[in-house]
Amino acid sequence: MEYLPHHVLVADDHPLFRAALVQALVDRITNISITEAENWIAVEKSLNEQTQIDLLLLDLCMPGRAGYSGLIYLRSHFPQIPVVIISGIEDEAVISRTRRLGIAAFIPKSAPLSLMITGIHEVLSGGTWFPETAQNSLNTDSEFVSLAQKIGTLTTHQHKVFQLIGEGLLNKQIAYELGLSLSTVKAHTTAILKKLEMQRRTQVLAAMRHLSVEVDSSEGLE
Repeated sequence: MEYLPHHVLVADDHPLFRAALVQALVDRITNISITEAENWIAVEKSLNEQTQIDLLLLDLCMPGRAGYSGLIYLRSHFPQIPVVIISGIEDEAVISRTRRLGIAAFIPKSAPLSLMITGIHEVLSGGTWFPETAQNSLNTDSEFVSLAQKIGTLTTHQHKVFQLIGEGLLNKQIAYELGLSLSTVKAHTTAILKKLEMQRRTQVLAAMRHLSVEVDSSEGLE
């Protein structure tokens, strides 16, 4: 039984799955309050405005940030908040990469709700939880780890610019998208390239591809 209040952020762009998970949490974990988010913008808004959040349940692939970059951002800017990935992707390489990025648990969406709650309880108790098939899966290429560490040094604004460069936007387009001056975007771009030890924007595009999560079209919410 849980005695301390828990404030959980449930982030998933599938409304039916999100609703089912929220109901399961309310039914099986006492003294809990829940905030919902359907995209990365809502996730960041909640984390910045609600300092009492002490657990994030996160769908790995949501609109707003590409692949692993959103998770890298979370772990570098909100390291005090445990992250539980709840994903339709069950590939061991994906689980291994997310573990390298410091998540507390990885729960497949194919798992029964009872097992999801078990994993979440484990994290709320200060532990970790991973599928039995991936307990020892920590093999990750050094290039990915090095890139993640460099991206983790970006400021919030730099991370947003990095994302848009990775999407192929030009400086003028980025300035319009973020409501910044062109000179500010150029300054951010220069700083990003320096932190990532790159010389050209095309290298940022390549980095974003390296951060993509390979999704099997047959996987996901049933």
